[in-house]
Amino acid sequence: MAYFGENAIHMWVNASGYGTPSARDSYNLDSISDNGTGDFTLNFTNASSNANYCVLGSNIGATDSYYSMPFAFGTYSLGTGNVRVKTPAMSDLTTMQDVDVFHVCVITDS
Repeated sequence: MAYFGENAIHMWVNASGYGTPSARDSYNLDSISDNGTGDFTLNFTNASSNANYCVLGSNIGATDSYYSMPFAFGTYSLGTGNVRVKTPAMSDLTTMQDVDVFHVCVITDS
């Protein structure tokens, strides 16, 4: 059973971030663009009606004990057709890293 409408999950992905990024499983994800080390654009299959949505995420780094959080960066990051996320290293939030697995969920009202 799927829930559609206000405050629904618009897109989610469980993806691999090494080499060519790829979705392990997803909903409403068309593709993942690799913008460089630890920098990804997640392209929606169906666009949202606006870019005023919530982005949640987490990732598992290069080893089982290395964790960090993805962040959406800048006003350019949230679009009706995609969201751009970066995965910074916990030791230095200005240094991006590719990760074993990252998870992103977009919640929107449309």
